[in-house]
Amino acid sequence: MIEVLRSRVTGPLEPYAAGFAVELARLGYTANSAAAQVSVVAHLNRWMAGEQLDAVHLVEPIVERYMAARRAAGYSNYRTARALHPLLTFLRGVGVEPPRT
Repeated sequence: MIEVLRSRVTGPLEPYAAGFAVELARLGYTANSAAAQVSVVAHLNRWMAGEQLDAVHLVEPIVERYMAARRAAGYSNYRTARALHPLLTFLRGVGVEPPRT
């Protein structure tokens, strides 16, 4: 487990959390905006661990399942797949690709 921008990140995305935070800063995110993005990653991590998913499994149907679970849990922000676009772009940029079928 690591702590990145006030969020504890543990689970399948843990190896990427610090690099993601650096990328957000490089892209010009404010500290608060970057912290909110990392907070979503921390929540996603917990959900993925419960679903026994790894980073390579973050494809559209899985992202939609996660967002449905987030909405059902009552979250009022970061409730659509668009919220994960920065993370997914970063992951693809560092070579985390879904398995080819």
